[in-house]
Amino acid sequence: MEALFTEDAIWEPKGNHSELEPVHGRSAIGEMLSGLPESFSFTVHYVTNPKIRISDDLQTADGRWHALEFISTREPVNDLVEVAWYESSFEFHDGRWLISHVKYTDTLVFPYAEGWTNTRFVSLFTGDRIPR
Repeated sequence: MEALFTEDAIWEPKGNHSELEPVHGRSAIGEMLSGLPESFSFTVHYVTNPKIRISDDLQTADGRWHALEFISTREPVNDLVEVAWYESSFEFHDGRWLISHVKYTDTLVFPYAEGWTNTRFVSLFTGDRIPR
């Protein structure tokens, strides 16, 4: 996936994921993404409701998608559901669109078996919980 990003791209976690730092640069984003299997034994994203706006000069674009993700973390072990927004910026380089900025903002991360009634957020990395 690293090749999909500009050299100076930014991956920016928002919302409850603000416990994480933004990642700067194509190679650093590639390393971050390739390291996710160390933390997650399973994950699947369903990305819906796309809204994309291309600039008049056809050189930049931005988009927004709603994401539903199922995640199994390794340590601590949790089966979670995440609801989030992707807001991305794109640049047209050498005949192809590349991602220049991703903001990933979670809305909810809750235990699959328990639902969202009592827990609004479970940290994907520490297992800490924030009540609803």
